[in-house]
Amino acid sequence: MLGPGRYLRVRSTASPLLPVEAYISSPPRLRRWSYSIDPNVDHLARRQPLDFTAEQRNEDGSVFMKARMTVSFSGTEKVQFAGCSLDVVKMMRTVDGTADGRPIANRTETRVSPELRTALFTRIEDPNYLVTYTATGVSLDFKPVE
Repeated sequence: MLGPGRYLRVRSTASPLLPVEAYISSPPRLRRWSYSIDPNVDHLARRQPLDFTAEQRNEDGSVFMKARMTVSFSGTEKVQFAGCSLDVVKMMRTVDGTADGRPIANRTETRVSPELRTALFTRIEDPNYLVTYTATGVSLDFKPVE
């Protein structure tokens, strides 16, 4: 889990729905994703339901997470973010698989800005926890925050 003084940074290719790398600040680690669907397709622009498998690997190549995922879209809304008015796409993602050798099953509600190509709000619900986070900065660099 992330907490005070910790952050998560993700990098995507065509679609912000499918990150290809995730950097976690503390302890520092980089994980890479692979999918049964093409992450170079802009699935957000298509807004069609998705059903696929995903793997997240540690830097040493070991599998951290393996899961079946579904994504559905439920419309758009206008929001204010950092003084700007933006359209955001509402989506839901389910995950069912294993992470670090333990079973996982959760549901994620996300608001994604196609214009900024990032999630502005995310809420992850799991039987054991609830995580909510919002974007505090959007950058094209994939470096630790100074």
